[in-house]
Amino acid sequence: MAFLQTSGTKFTLDGQPFYLFGCTMYNYLYWFTDPSGYQQKIASIADAGFNTIRFTNYMNVAEDLEYASYVWERIDAVLDVCRQYNLKVIIEHSEISGIADFKGAKDSAAYLAVWQNFFAWLPNRVNTVNGRVYKNDDTIAMYSIAGELGEPFGEPVGNRGWYTTLSGYIRANDTNHLITPGAMNPEQIWDSNYAKHPLFHQTDILTVSSVDVAATEGYYDAYIGGLYPQLKSYTQAKGKPWINIEFGYDQANHSHKGDAQRAKDLRYVMDTGLKNDCAGVIFWNYDDGVGSGYGVSPSTPESWQMLKTYAKTTGYTPRLRVT
Repeated sequence: MAFLQTSGTKFTLDGQPFYLFGCTMYNYLYWFTDPSGYQQKIASIADAGFNTIRFTNYMNVAEDLEYASYVWERIDAVLDVCRQYNLKVIIEHSEISGIADFKGAKDSAAYLAVWQNFFAWLPNRVNTVNGRVYKNDDTIAMYSIAGELGEPFGEPVGNRGWYTTLSGYIRANDTNHLITPGAMNPEQIWDSNYAKHPLFHQTDILTVSSVDVAATEGYYDAYIGGLYPQLKSYTQAKGKPWINIEFGYDQANHSHKGDAQRAKDLRYVMDTGLKNDCAGVIFWNYDDGVGSGYGVSPSTPESWQMLKTYAKTTGYTPRLRVT
């Protein structure tokens, strides 16, 4: 493999266009420790045609757990398995925010220091399975700082200055991997020239030179139909890509419609993104649960088949839906 790169509003890999399509494995590394389980799950993802996995919520929120050897030995193992299957990995670090709170880092400087100390350590970690230094491992596609950090927490989180400082620090320690702030509401991503929501301040996040990719979520039809066109306009103006880093539908909310309807709703999200220059999608969530939760897997056959179809997507046409 090679390092994932951007070219305008798209991704490239080895000089060729790359549409990022994958799944989140939420909490999986926290609850399941048997390496053979990693192999089976990741093999299933690769067999379905997906090319990316996002790992999030793999740490408990406790003091210094961000450096716990057992946590990172699991990450080492899955990175090595993903490499075997030519899968890219997005590593998200949402728990660092909770860990900073656990440490009592309430003021701006202390909070930022927890994050900076972590990102001074992570790029230089040596994988205990294959000996690769993280900053030199092209299995990793990008660092996602934290999902949903921007919902109005106030200072020091969720503002452009904070992201500028932290992403710049990450870039200074790792020049190979792309950086995204993680999932933001669309209204937070752009600047004041675009529509705004009264609860959110606009970050104009892609003006930050060390932020490579904007990321949002796709859970609400109003966001998807109404705001994705504005994401397209904004990202084209900035010359950087945007991705739908998390989207899905709860099975319980579709119980009266069945999984076939949920598959159609998933298709709506993907179609709308493709029409609006989305450079990649990560569905929530790969797990085997049936009847409730957001899980999509072979146990939910209609939704699973829909995602497998879209895993082969290279573009959108109104007539063919997917190409």
